[in-house]
Amino acid sequence: MTIQPSIIVWTVICFTLLLLILKNWLFEPVLRVMDARRERIAAARHKKETREQNAIERKNAAEREAAEYAERIKTENSKKAEQIQQEGKKKIQTAQKDRLKKVNAYREQMENDYSVIVGQVSPEMEKAARLFADVIIENRI
Repeated sequence: MTIQPSIIVWTVICFTLLLLILKNWLFEPVLRVMDARRERIAAARHKKETREQNAIERKNAAEREAAEYAERIKTENSKKAEQIQQEGKKKIQTAQKDRLKKVNAYREQMENDYSVIVGQVSPEMEKAARLFADVIIENRI
């Protein structure tokens, strides 16, 4: 076996032609597909990150809204409770005034009844006292 320059030249030419053909019809299309795939993956990651960020923002917004709603309800309830307390105090004051009026009316009635009873019983008490005194004096003597 001897080295044949013509075979080497033709082998180099065929190999070069094969590389050019493979480059144009195989490597470049495959590289384009790989680049496109890489871009789609990057876009999908970006889209996923954006969705996650949006979900976090929506969650935070919902939590803020829930906290604001709870605070608003708490404030409204405290205002309602205060209003109910004020109404209750007014009712109690009104009831106390009514009861005081009734008590004063009962006192006046009792004083009037006492005056009438004392006026009716006074003369009889004097007689009873005289009789009692007479009985005591008679029993001691």
